[in-house]
Amino acid sequence: MLAVAFYLYLTVPVDLLVHRYNVQRILSGSPAPCVQISEHPMTDDALPQLLPLLKSDNQSIRDGIQALLWQRLQRLKSSSETGSKNWTATQLGKRHALRKLLSVETTLQQVGNDKDARHAVNVFHDYAMQWW
Repeated sequence: MLAVAFYLYLTVPVDLLVHRYNVQRILSGSPAPCVQISEHPMTDDALPQLLPLLKSDNQSIRDGIQALLWQRLQRLKSSSETGSKNWTATQLGKRHALRKLLSVETTLQQVGNDKDARHAVNVFHDYAMQWW
C-alpha cells in the first residue's frame, strides 16, 4: 500500500490539484487558502490554475496574483530562451504553463515595472499572512 501511495504521489500532479482546489475556495468567498499560494513553493505546471484569480473581487489577491504570474512568466521565458534544446530537457508542464501565461501576457504586463510587481506581491503576502 505504501508503494502504491508513493507511486501515485510521484505520478499525479498534486500541486496542480491543490491549487485548483484553493482557487475555487478563494473565488467562492473563502480567502484563507491564499496563504498556501503566497507561502508555499509552486511548480510551474500549477501556475495556470491561478489565472481565474485575475478576476477576483479582492484587489490584494487580484494584484498580487497578477504580479506573481508576471514574475514567473519572466523566469519561464528566460529559462526557455537559455535552456537546452535537447528533447530530454523538455518538460510538458513548464511548456504548457508558458503557453497559458503568454496568452494573458498583456493583462499581466499591466502590473507595471519590477518595483510595482514586488510591491503587489508584498501586499498580497501581508494580506495572506493573516491566515497563517
